[in-house]
Amino acid sequence: MKKFWIVMLVVGLFTAFTMPAFAAVGGVDVQFSGTYRVRGWYDDNIGAPTAFNKDGSGVNKGQAFYDNRLRMETTFKVAEGLKLVTRFDALEKKWGQNVAYYGSSYSPNYNDTISFERAYVSFNTGLGTFNVGYQDWQRFGTQFIDTDATYPGIKWINTFGSLTVLAGTEKRSESKTSSGKNGTLNGNQPYNSGYVDIDTDVYDLGFIFKFKGGDAGLLYQYYNMNDNSQVKTQNAFAFKRTIHVFDGYGKYKFGPVYVEAEGVMATGTILDLANNSKSNFQNVGLEAYGFYINAEVEFKPIYAGLKFAYVTGDNGESGQAGSNRVMHGSAFNVLSLGQDHDFALMIGNYEYLNQVTANGALGGAGWTAPAGQGINYSMDNISAWQVYVGVKPTPKLDVRVAVTDAYLQTKPNVYVGLSGVLTANQIVSDHIGTEVDLRASYKIFDNLTYTIGAGYFFAGDYFKGTNSGASVANDYLLMHQLLLSF
Repeated sequence: MKKFWIVMLVVGLFTAFTMPAFAAVGGVDVQFSGTYRVRGWYDDNIGAPTAFNKDGSGVNKGQAFYDNRLRMETTFKVAEGLKLVTRFDALEKKWGQNVAYYGSSYSPNYNDTISFERAYVSFNTGLGTFNVGYQDWQRFGTQFIDTDATYPGIKWINTFGSLTVLAGTEKRSESKTSSGKNGTLNGNQPYNSGYVDIDTDVYDLGFIFKFKGGDAGLLYQYYNMNDNSQVKTQNAFAFKRTIHVFDGYGKYKFGPVYVEAEGVMATGTILDLANNSKSNFQNVGLEAYGFYINAEVEFKPIYAGLKFAYVTGDNGESGQAGSNRVMHGSAFNVLSLGQDHDFALMIGNYEYLNQVTANGALGGAGWTAPAGQGINYSMDNISAWQVYVGVKPTPKLDVRVAVTDAYLQTKPNVYVGLSGVLTANQIVSDHIGTEVDLRASYKIFDNLTYTIGAGYFFAGDYFKGTNSGASVANDYLLMHQLLLSF
């Protein structure tokens, strides 16, 4: 209860202090929207160091917990065509979890999960709409590579009949807070020892065309990522990245059939060491591709569909010395793309892989797999399909069964021995596994939905790693969610 009142106090104080300012310019119309969710999770067999592998002990590693999140978005309409938009998340944590860390121990801190994420001004002009400030950037087309992320920047949007054009510049990062000269913190300034231009900028240009029954679009993004890139005399590992991302999609509905598809290509240089005279490493290029399609047909109250996703992977050779090195995987992870995706309850599901397995994106494997570069919420290095059938007997009830099968797109090479030698295709199998899901959602009120889900994962031999005689166990998940929208 104390946490709830703290959140309400934050909202009240923010409103109290800002209302007089808006009143001074002629009054303001305030609109609130958001969600509050509570979820319960139980996973039967997940844990480190070897997921799905009982290694002879016969011990399953399960866990159960609740989590919740309050998300509040407030729009202050100052005048016609002028508004301020803010958003914050509160109590985004597991029930009973104390997130704060002091020194060498954890201590309770009930303010640790109140986070203001967005604040931007939006105004219409004769040249279009401008959004300036911290805002949403990584949602375009289908859900395939979308991510609910916030970055500061300037976005311009204008519509010409059926055509919408957007352009923007983002500031993903600026300098680093790290130990600088004489052990002092450099704050938000570059080091005084030769480091300059330590930042990440992204430039966007996109088009969306609407037509009868659907829409299609194309987005181009240029990533200029510097990490101490101008250092010529230091021993630090300095590099930069210049990446081009092309993202195209289409959505179309004709009669009872709905089809959506999206393709993405990332190319450029993932590691440019041109300015680092101290490094013995070499440059690494980037060529990564992804494709997604979902086709669904509905004959009320029954509907059925087929989903397919394909993302290139890397075998590890790009990390070795030699010329013409090119990385073909992990691009989505590096660019923080695909965190909204929920291909299945477990496979390719950000909420499951982040909340339950607690596995970071850079690990490359959704579970703690023995070989890495397996599956993740961003769906790197994967080829997966899903068949699903659902029924909506009433407008409030939706029940769906889905079967998903997933494979590695590229089997990774494995380092063996103390010398770090690569031995090709030591993985026993490229079969990640097969998952069977059951989900049911019921609208208690128009704005309150209760969902239950159950998934059973038949672990593939990929989780045996290089040991063909390893014992691999299956896993199952039970979850339920109460979601309030307002």
